Order: sequence, then C-alpha cells, then structure tokens
Amino acid sequence: MSCEQLQGQPPPEDAVAHWIDGDSEWCLRPQSPTTSPSGDSAIGKFKEQAGCIAVWNLSPNIICKARSWCEGVELEGKAIEFVKKNAPSVPVPEVLYNWADPAWNRTFIIERRVPGECMNEAWTRMSTEQRTDLASQIAKHVVTLAKLKSRRCEKVTGAGITYEGPLLGGRFSWDFPLWQPLVHPPLTIEEVKERITKLTGEAPPDLGEYFLFTHALLVPPKIFVHMPAEKNGHVKLSCIIGWASAGYFPHWYIATNPRVNVFFGVENIEPPPQDQFDWTWILSDALIREGFSCEAHWWVKSREYGRKKNAAEHARREQE
Repeated sequence: MSCEQLQGQPPPEDAVAHWIDGDSEWCLRPQSPTTSPSGDSAIGKFKEQAGCIAVWNLSPNIICKARSWCEGVELEGKAIEFVKKNAPSVPVPEVLYNWADPAWNRTFIIERRVPGECMNEAWTRMSTEQRTDLASQIAKHVVTLAKLKSRRCEKVTGAGITYEGPLLGGRFSWDFPLWQPLVHPPLTIEEVKERITKLTGEAPPDLGEYFLFTHALLVPPKIFVHMPAEKNGHVKLSCIIGWASAGYFPHWYIATNPRVNVFFGVENIEPPPQDQFDWTWILSDALIREGFSCEAHWWVKSREYGRKKNAAEHARREQE
C-alpha cells in the first residue's frame, strides 16, 4: 500500500481509503507489485516493541500500526468493528483501514489518534484514589463486553485466539520464530478443559457454559485518559486501544490475568517507580468487585508446572 497526499484532486479510483486531516486530504492505494519499496522506515516512527509491533505518524492526527502476522490471525480492526456495533458505550479507536500483507507477514491498521493521554505516561501524576476510580470505570466496560458470549474459545470472526501460557499452552522456541503469532484452533468448553488438564496436570477452575468476550490485555499503554486540571480531580477514561488480543475467554480469566501478568505493569519510566505493578492489583480488584472470580493461586501453580514440563521437553530434544 502507498499513502499519498492529495493535491486538490479527488481520490484515485483505486484508493481503498481516504481521509481529511486538518487542511490536508490523504488516500491509501495499492502499490504496484513491481514497485520497489522506497523511503526511510525510521521517519515518523514513534514506537517499536520487541520487533513485532511498530507505530508511525502518517499525518498530524493519523497513525499506522504494523504488527507480526501469519495465516489464521484475525485482523484487529474486526474486533474494534465488533465492539462498536455490539457494545457502543465502550470507547475504541476510529479505524480507517486494516489489511494483512502475507508477503511481509504483517498486518497494518490506519487509525485516527485517540483523545487524551496514555495512562502509562500519566501514571506518576495519578493518586491511588484516581487509579482506583479509573479501574472501576474500565471494569464496568468489561462487564458490558462480557455480556457477549460464545460456546467456543475464539475470536469474533470464529478464528482461533493467539495466546500463550497455562490457559491453552505456549510454544517451544524451536517450533516457531519468535515473531510469529501462535494461533490456537477454536475450542469448545470440553476441549479447553481437556487441553488445560493435559498442560497443567489438573482440571481448570469451572469453565461455566460460555466463554465471555473481553479485551484481554488492559495494560497501561493501551488505556487513554483525560487528566483533570485539578490535582485530585476526576480522571476520565477516553479510549481503549490495542484490541488484537480480544476474544472469548473463560469467565475467571478476566480478573485472573491482570493479577498474575507482569505486562500489566507500567512501562518505560526511569527509574521504575515502586508502584510499577500496582495496576495488576488495582484492576484485578475492580473486576472482582464486578463479580469476576480470580484464580491466581491455580494460575501460578499451573504456570510453574508448565515451565517444568517445557524444560523437560527441551532437555529431551537437546539429547536427540
């Protein structure tokens, strides 16, 4: 694809998307397969994560996000579209276009910049009371999302979820390159129970009758807020971004994942604050107050079992 600024002309017939940003009009159009990529990929880039995600400015209020992709991975835009239609009270980004490029093993999503300030950057200016109130706002949106149910652990399009850990199992590093998402097939209640039991050595907590839809990764960098003018004023949630992990999960996963997942800590603050991981407890507690159960003890025990099992398998393969 090629992003081009229009010079007072209507969008070309082959444009797949176009938008107005301030006084300028832009379009996105397919690039000829015979055209060699040009330009400097470092220009406009303002975020890169683990070699799998990068974000660029396209124009003052438009961004492009690229992330690793393989066959079977659902486009993030599908989840955002689903939320806008079925849970319109939940604040999500405006997506202009989303596509996958199999030749590059990447997805690209064009979005408008969201309002507010990233929670990760506002963290040190927020009091415990403000953080707790924000978590309560988010938890109520999570309740709204959880009203959307499925008989299978899957994505909104019916694709399998991309997840690693004691829920469905991770990967061995020799099986896949690290950039490649690990896609699980859609699984029924009984199939998830069987897989978890095999992975952890014991049956999981009760899975209920349905899997519940959730964002799955409500970490500080994916939460945007409006900070008040007064020091102790009301912090208002403005947007939730990063819906690539969203899908239907067990009901107890919703409050358990924040409690045990180190990725729920704030990032890139130097020196790291003493309360770097407080969000794991604050969000999890807010979700528990809304009725979601937390199975942290089982999760930690199962994760340790899985690590030992993976280590044993690694040692066996090394000897072959």
